[in-house]
Amino acid sequence: MIRSLLILILLLAGLNGYAQFITNSGIPITNGALVTTNGSWTSDAGTVIVNNGVISTTESFVNNGSLDPVSTGGFILRFATDKNFNAGGSRMGFLVKDGAGTALVSRTISVRDSLVLKNGLTRLLSATDTVFAGPGARVSSNPSSYVEGLVARAGNGDLVFPVGRNGMYLPLKLYRMQAQRATVSLIDAPAGYSAGPGLDSLINFPYAWKVHEKAKTDTAAYVEVSYPNTLPIGANPIVVREVAGLKYASMGARFTSNTSGRVTVRSYSKRLTGMFTVANGFKVDLVTDSLALVALYQSTGGPSWSLKNNWLTGKIDTWSGVTVNGQSITALSLPANKLTGAIPDALVDIDALQTIDLSGNSITAIPDFTLNDQISALNVSNNKLSFASLEPNASVPGLNYSTQAALGTASESLIAAGAPVQLTVNAGGSKSQYQWKRNGQAVAGATAPVYAIASISRTNMGEYVAEVTNPLLPGLTLKSAPQRALAYANVSGKLMVAQNEAATKGSLTLFRVTPAAYDTIGTVQVQADGSYTFQKVVLDDYQLLGFADTLAYSRALPTYYRNTIFWEEADVVPVENNLNGLTIVSALKPAPASGRGSISGYLEEDDGNARLSEAQRVKRIEGAGVSVRRVERTGRGKEEILVLVAYVFTDENGEFTLPNLPPAEYRLNIQYPGYPMDESSFITIPLGTALQSQVSVEAVVQNGKINVRKRVITGIAETRQYAQVYPNPAVDFIHLKFEGATDRQISLVDLNGSAVVTTASQDAEAVVDVRRAHPGIYLLLVKEKGVAVKTFKVSIE
Repeated sequence: MIRSLLILILLLAGLNGYAQFITNSGIPITNGALVTTNGSWTSDAGTVIVNNGVISTTESFVNNGSLDPVSTGGFILRFATDKNFNAGGSRMGFLVKDGAGTALVSRTISVRDSLVLKNGLTRLLSATDTVFAGPGARVSSNPSSYVEGLVARAGNGDLVFPVGRNGMYLPLKLYRMQAQRATVSLIDAPAGYSAGPGLDSLINFPYAWKVHEKAKTDTAAYVEVSYPNTLPIGANPIVVREVAGLKYASMGARFTSNTSGRVTVRSYSKRLTGMFTVANGFKVDLVTDSLALVALYQSTGGPSWSLKNNWLTGKIDTWSGVTVNGQSITALSLPANKLTGAIPDALVDIDALQTIDLSGNSITAIPDFTLNDQISALNVSNNKLSFASLEPNASVPGLNYSTQAALGTASESLIAAGAPVQLTVNAGGSKSQYQWKRNGQAVAGATAPVYAIASISRTNMGEYVAEVTNPLLPGLTLKSAPQRALAYANVSGKLMVAQNEAATKGSLTLFRVTPAAYDTIGTVQVQADGSYTFQKVVLDDYQLLGFADTLAYSRALPTYYRNTIFWEEADVVPVENNLNGLTIVSALKPAPASGRGSISGYLEEDDGNARLSEAQRVKRIEGAGVSVRRVERTGRGKEEILVLVAYVFTDENGEFTLPNLPPAEYRLNIQYPGYPMDESSFITIPLGTALQSQVSVEAVVQNGKINVRKRVITGIAETRQYAQVYPNPAVDFIHLKFEGATDRQISLVDLNGSAVVTTASQDAEAVVDVRRAHPGIYLLLVKEKGVAVKTFKVSIE
């Protein structure tokens, strides 16, 4: 109601074209629309204005109360003549100055969104008041509309400070500014200053710009001034900075234009705080140019360069990689010199620089070298540049940009199946063209810097790489560092020791199915009710192995899902989403056999690398399951039935023994998931009586299969074929005589496959100390150069 009444009063105030005077005596005002006042506005000290719309006025607007700082709206000042403006508070959304008259501002103005100076001046009546444009605020101005007083800005980018004086528009622009807050004022140039380093002479320029930074970290790459060409110009105008002793020092005449009645001069600057003006610089300024090289050294890790002779210490013409002709730096060559980071803009400012070689480093950004038309060769190949740096330099003569490092860093994300995923790369450049690839294959429609996957699954997860080209830089393809996006699900169920009895103790192991040995993903323990859960399982094909605790369930065997002790017969578990209810019922070990035979041996893996010695190439495998099944045939002998007889595990030496086997034909199986038994090898083993009841084998994982060979055990009657072994039986020592000397290893091995004594010999004779061995039957294993060549059966008394 108050707002509506106010609008009505304001509209009535403009009737008949007569100037009106509006006075508000403390009524709170909330505006969310467009309000136009055609008369002078005055509010007393008790007035609170909340302006979330637009207040447009052609006459003075003075609020002696307050403007709510949360207001998002702003003001349009359409002053035809000089008028007062006081919003009652500093914070507002925007301010537009229009009309030829001057806005006489009596307090600080802070805009969040925009400051638009279309016409007429904005004059701050107090020397301490400021027009401040916050981070991201848009500022526009022109020679007929600017601020007389302090102008402050915050944020990043190329930011203009629209100041002027004495009827002249004299803006200052800071390029690539990164600042919490920088404040600019325009003053009359103080008298008594003289030319300092890098200057030819002063030109009696009448003004100076003062910049104050809020923090020491506030920086800008370039400072640029603009002024009417009716002011002094000079032969080589240059921006200068005040230095100690009432002097100005050169900042480098790096860009100068004189067009449309205005002069623009740009130079580089590290810091913001200072007083700047315009003077005459030397056409070639070795002092200023050396500062550009100092900036290069400091910004690219100079202390860690490979070659840095005399940098920052000797004369500039002795600095390694720098070529000086007369008073000019003409070449810079620092290839493969461990430069890191961004090349500073100051390097462009070396006017006489013709050739640059920065190849083979770790440079992440370069400035726009087209600003220096003297450069005839620029080699930035083999660095870490993106098109953001390369595209502006595409027209530089002799540009070599080949082979840049991957964009970004490699990453791996694990995401719940069905969740969205966003992949991002930024190669820069306005002409860059993108193509995402998954596992090396192009993804249809994925041609933007951001690729969004609406729902990740097994069919679209994988390793993604974006390839980026740019028609302005032919022959170069930038690639993003690999981004692996993998989907996961949970797998759960129960381990049972019987159909109706859960295992209260035990473990589950998850194997990823692969062409070679399966990957062991992880092992979890069962809960008291036999339940288990594997969390965050990457979508793939798996096998699941349950093993009830043998202390609680002595006959339990490792059992694959759903119910087999052999991985070859196990069900593959394809994980696409969460899986529940995967139940395994444990297989049980058979009752002990009662025979006198045994099958023993060892399991080892040979990686097949011929460049390695056998000791490096071959390793024994611990924990593999070894079983034998008795072969039983049907009446006609054409069908086989395999009956499990015994099951053991290989020990830490990869060795095993299956004892107490009665005479029969047995089928040997070794469980090393991913490697099947070689059916053509010695896996069908007949056991007889006497000597034929003891069989020793060696199993080798090789060429993707487990190959089993029978180990020949030579008795006393056969010893002369290879060596003499005596005495046999022995009590203290066993002697061996060979036909010749070589590198041998002799081991006394018990019938469980464990080595009791091992000795080495390089002579034609060897002695084995058996005094620590218990009485019984043993095997004497002889290896030559690491290869088993002979086994003898011996007796210890």
